[in-house]
Amino acid sequence: MSIHPAIQTGLCSVTFRQFASTAIVSMAQDAGIDAIEWGTDVHLPPGDLKNARAVRLACSDSGIATPTVGSYIHCAETSSSDFLSVLETSQELGATSIRIWAGTQGSAETQTSQRKEITATINNYCDLAAEQGVELSLEYHQNTLTDTLDSTLQLLRDVDHVSLSTYWQPRKSGPVGDALIELDALKAHLHHVHVFHWESYAERYDLAEGSQYWAAVFAHLFALPKPTNLNGRFAFLEFVKNDDPTQFRRDAATLKEILASIHADIGVEIN
Repeated sequence: MSIHPAIQTGLCSVTFRQFASTAIVSMAQDAGIDAIEWGTDVHLPPGDLKNARAVRLACSDSGIATPTVGSYIHCAETSSSDFLSVLETSQELGATSIRIWAGTQGSAETQTSQRKEITATINNYCDLAAEQGVELSLEYHQNTLTDTLDSTLQLLRDVDHVSLSTYWQPRKSGPVGDALIELDALKAHLHHVHVFHWESYAERYDLAEGSQYWAAVFAHLFALPKPTNLNGRFAFLEFVKNDDPTQFRRDAATLKEILASIHADIGVEIN
């Protein structure tokens, strides 16, 4: 049996919208984080290729990977010009994956015709991305068509594209058993993970307080087959308590400890 590859650590740049990209790179390097998911809302504006090259170089010089871009493409539009701009910028960064959003409202509020349009748009974007060797991953989030497990699975079936996968993140602070059920159901399509410990965006906690939850999640991930078409899997820290760099360093240390323990238990070597 082949050895499952290590899950690498990451940081979402949207965690620190108040800081310049160079400061975020420094924080990630100091914390020993492997990668950064760069958001297109602040740090990686679509179409600014000079900035994308500068961010790529800063990351490369610091030993930080740039595997994915956190876009704010919501796939509710029919024009592909915005997406193509994000795709070009992502390639300049050297990313092989782009995170997209499945619409702008929840599955219960989305009419059948709207759902079909979003599905067709995602399929079109998958074709465009695949031509450039880039994967697309759905944001797993409320107020979109991925607001429930059933709706997410239906969307993945309807798009039915080899270049489409999905992120996963907790739905608030529910039971870990619910998380494992979702991971099982999504295993054929599961890519990166957003990591946080909170009750809501306004009520965020130290990741160490949720260490047992996340240890169970990551242990379960290693028990699942990783889709062979995806380029690596990263656990991206997102929205730390009080938007505090010191808290980020503590959370990064916790995340690394959890993953190192699991990697050691199953004999996966990490750098």
